[in-house]
Amino acid sequence: MFDSIGKVRFKALRGPVAEILQEIASDSRKIILVHDPLMAYVIQDAQNIPNAETYIFNCIPAFTVSLSRWEEKGKPSMIDDEITKNLPSWEGCLTQVHTS
Repeated sequence: MFDSIGKVRFKALRGPVAEILQEIASDSRKIILVHDPLMAYVIQDAQNIPNAETYIFNCIPAFTVSLSRWEEKGKPSMIDDEITKNLPSWEGCLTQVHTS
């Protein structure tokens, strides 16, 4: 999903973030991490901390998800085809890295 530069950057964050989480967890009754899907690699060591919970916040807008699924189904006809004619294309919205 990431180019080699992105992988290196995320690998560099994993250790320091794990250390910070361990430090916070040692002084806290419970820690809760809310992260976007791209940070899953970075915070994966939280699963080894008994008093840590992690939650993914899917920050992709519902419209984007709906439009993607509509296109996957071959753009079936809607009540008002005039609306669908004016929908923007995906081109330029997401990089190829995010769409593959």
